[in-house]
Amino acid sequence: MTETLLSIEGLARSFGGREVIKGVSFQIQKGQCAGLLGPNGAGKTTIFRMLAGALAPTRGTIRIAGHDLREEASKARRALGYMPETGAVYGEMTTLEYLRFRAELSGRCPGSRGRDAAARRAAELTHVADVLSSPLGVLSKGYLQRVMLAAAIVGDPPVLLLDEPTAGLDPNQVLEVRALVAELAQTRTIIISTHVLSEVEAVCSHALILSEGKLIASGTISELLPLPESRSSTWARLQKVSSAGSAKMGASCPTSRATKAELWCSRSRTRSGARRCSGDFWLRVRRS
Repeated sequence: MTETLLSIEGLARSFGGREVIKGVSFQIQKGQCAGLLGPNGAGKTTIFRMLAGALAPTRGTIRIAGHDLREEASKARRALGYMPETGAVYGEMTTLEYLRFRAELSGRCPGSRGRDAAARRAAELTHVADVLSSPLGVLSKGYLQRVMLAAAIVGDPPVLLLDEPTAGLDPNQVLEVRALVAELAQTRTIIISTHVLSEVEAVCSHALILSEGKLIASGTISELLPLPESRSSTWARLQKVSSAGSAKMGASCPTSRATKAELWCSRSRTRSGARRCSGDFWLRVRRS
């Protein structure tokens, strides 16, 4: 039986009387890499902050490696590595000093020798061993992202949360970080927050689609991603969740002779030509 390392049940959060996360539930199994996908403002970062223990949910249950985050907070947090979208670093610290500091904070690395060994191992895994003696303030954006990833995995937590791990990187740096995440996913359970479709395609085995604070679809990449364009496919717009309720794979569709329906987020281009995920979700209907 596959072990569930991350379980969320009925998670909700309100700000000023307005509910922004609305009863989200999902499970991530050991060895899976899942992408939490949705447009900006969908609630991805809010969910990550609750998973990391930085924000208390209004209601709902979070279990990490079998530990309830509310009742066994210390054990749950020791099982979790978190890379925030915009992590705070101390520019005057060297990479090694910073990773040792994060190892101490994690509670997973007892003793000074244990913290030093964990810091150096994380640096090797994330390919930043060559800048261990460099101050963080002089590193490039790409190196800083890898250092933040090293800080998340120091001490080998079984579950990793990566919030927008390629945000602000140039195309070459994006490829480097994606390859690194794919490498780490071979031995860890990972959930990535992103609004970039290609990121989920590149590194994830599963996807969770979030819209307006609701989880509207989940499944494997092969179940959720659209098939190649062909003459036998048409597109039908899915109504917003607020009016249509939860979406479900394989739901009935009024299009005649439909044999399969697939849900996905529409893609459009910015003026610079970059692809972005809009707030509209669509059903691709494959005709027989």
